[in-house]
Amino acid sequence: MFSSLSMVQSLKRMCGDNLADATNDVVADWTTPQRAGTCYYRSVLMTLRYLLRLRGHCRGDVKLVTLGLRRQFMAQVATDLRDHPDVPLRESDRTLIAMGCKQTAHAALKARANNRVSDTQLTAIRRELDNVLLLREAHVRMGVCVCVCVCCVGALGRGWLG
Repeated sequence: MFSSLSMVQSLKRMCGDNLADATNDVVADWTTPQRAGTCYYRSVLMTLRYLLRLRGHCRGDVKLVTLGLRRQFMAQVATDLRDHPDVPLRESDRTLIAMGCKQTAHAALKARANNRVSDTQLTAIRRELDNVLLLREAHVRMGVCVCVCVCCVGALGRGWLG
């Protein structure tokens, strides 16, 4: 595990004098870092935000574009669920879909509060997200465990995996 001092020293060795430039970057917004190291979505989002800010767009414009990106990701989820109804979903998939809908709805509500989207657009976003959630609920569930141990057979009897 790196201490914060060794982390800074390692970054200085990698970046040379560019570390000062990176910390003084006027278009780089401070954001919460990604907690899981496996999500490609966050890197796309951060790159998009940075490039838009670099090209002079204000934070409000960037938020509107990222709302559009979130909507596109959720539209792709809906398409995948509709086109592949027999592919089972893990509980983690179901949770991620719900989180994506919740975050998109939250971003849309904030955009509406700042007069960046209209009531008509907000209604359309709600319909899109409701559709994704309906498709998720209609989709085949995948059990957490596929073994035939006593615990799972008992769970099947109570409908835990079904």
